[in-house]
Amino acid sequence: MPSGIKPTVYLLKSEVGSPADVFKDSSRLRSKESHGVSLFYKNSPTHPPKWAPFLSDNFEVDQGNFKNASAYAAIVMKVDNRFFVIPLGMGVHLVDMTKIEYNFGLKIAINCIPKDEIRQMDLTTPEANSQKTKKQAVRSSTTEEFGVNKQKDILRGVVGKLPENHVFGERIEGKDSVRTSKTISSVEDLQNLCSRLLLESNKDSYKTDFPWIDNMAIINDPTVLENLYSDLVAAIKNNTTDNISLSAPEFVDNLYDYEGFVFTGNGKRRSGKDAYPFPTIENVIGEIGTEGINDLGRDALFKTHKVCLRDADGNYHFNWPLYRCLNWEIEKDGSKFILSEGHWYRIESNFYNQVTQYFNSHFQSNLGLPLVPADIKRESDYNAHACETNPDNFLFDLGHPSARTKFFGQDKNEFCDIFDSSGKRFVHVKPGKNSPDISHLLRQGVFSGRSLKLTPETASTLVQHLNDYGCAPGIISLPFSPNEYKVVFALILESNQRLDIPFFSKASFMDASQFSLEIIGYEVQFGYLIKDIPILAAEEEV
Repeated sequence: MPSGIKPTVYLLKSEVGSPADVFKDSSRLRSKESHGVSLFYKNSPTHPPKWAPFLSDNFEVDQGNFKNASAYAAIVMKVDNRFFVIPLGMGVHLVDMTKIEYNFGLKIAINCIPKDEIRQMDLTTPEANSQKTKKQAVRSSTTEEFGVNKQKDILRGVVGKLPENHVFGERIEGKDSVRTSKTISSVEDLQNLCSRLLLESNKDSYKTDFPWIDNMAIINDPTVLENLYSDLVAAIKNNTTDNISLSAPEFVDNLYDYEGFVFTGNGKRRSGKDAYPFPTIENVIGEIGTEGINDLGRDALFKTHKVCLRDADGNYHFNWPLYRCLNWEIEKDGSKFILSEGHWYRIESNFYNQVTQYFNSHFQSNLGLPLVPADIKRESDYNAHACETNPDNFLFDLGHPSARTKFFGQDKNEFCDIFDSSGKRFVHVKPGKNSPDISHLLRQGVFSGRSLKLTPETASTLVQHLNDYGCAPGIISLPFSPNEYKVVFALILESNQRLDIPFFSKASFMDASQFSLEIIGYEVQFGYLIKDIPILAAEEEV
């Protein structure tokens, strides 16, 4: 049998000073050294699997016939003044992963793989609880053929075919580590491979075919994460919380049918606690209390303090750690970092500015809709109120009893919440500003807008509904032309909430608007509907 290997290679951080520093506990490992290259390993004793006694108890078989063995080894070498570690078998579990350079392999892979030779992509979408997907193709494909959303998707790993006679072989797989298809038969070959990998990782040729890669990067480096969480705790303790907001970290059906969010963890019974329909960081600080804030640390954000929802019957649902409900944006060391739904991201400054400027250019400070009365609890009741107080507004919110027949299609889809005939506006409304709800709102608007454009019977159905309402004829022209209409997204906020939304929601808005609605002719706007409660009263309630 050939003695060659196809190694998985990790680059270690520059501060790693010796081979032993690579491991969680090198004192428990055996080691050998040859030509300046170190081998660390553990003995691999055999042991019966946990299911072996079941077999011997129920069948005429000796459980000694079944043995497991796990081999642990890792090679550490210094090449071009940098340490590399190559785990073998289960050796990766010996490595202290805080010492590795994250995305090392990813950068090499996208520098080497031609843009139309991708076979697999690992993606993270920083919305709706950071969905992670792995996409595979039966033949070499481009990012467009994979359906990558370059405004929102974060590339975490890639597999692809290399050009003919490439130094790394026929294929390469890159994430934090890198694995090539080239067989390595000697330590000298392994050193040469590491040297070439390091050289390739320092290139930026990927920017020609994959310029969007640098827009966003999810952060896994424990050292960086620890520093960011320390900054977050310091901001809460120092009450520098302007950029911190609260939201549910996942989509919750009928979120605002609940009484509100309840914060636990300070030792008090949750049954006596206030529920906040639109929570702010000031609510959290008040619930934790002075003593709790003084003792606040990362463990408290992860374990002690929790967030749940209370329904009208006093029942509690969900039990999220507080850190998953916090959204924060911070500039640090010249970079923009964002905490969203429990994950940290580094945002490229040009991309951040591009998204922010696009959102600001579509923001409307006055949507021409009424304030939200203080006694209104449900989104559908506000929409009905907006239509009752203005004869030009027509109700299409399927959540309201009087509009449940105003749908289109066999699946009973919603046109919008309010149709403003005077402004020819399709208005979509949602309470609060958590990312999953905003994503849901945007998807509804895109689906409705595209359906009106692409399906003639959809527009005809809308005309019929408006005729039934007694709307003046001719408001909707047939055939339907999006160029005559506006799509408006509106969020209901409390008067004491900061008038802003998370960055990734702005990126989602830009994607929905620029590449779905505007491209087929609609004008798109975004704005806020403020709940009609004086700020003083809100502060007293807190």
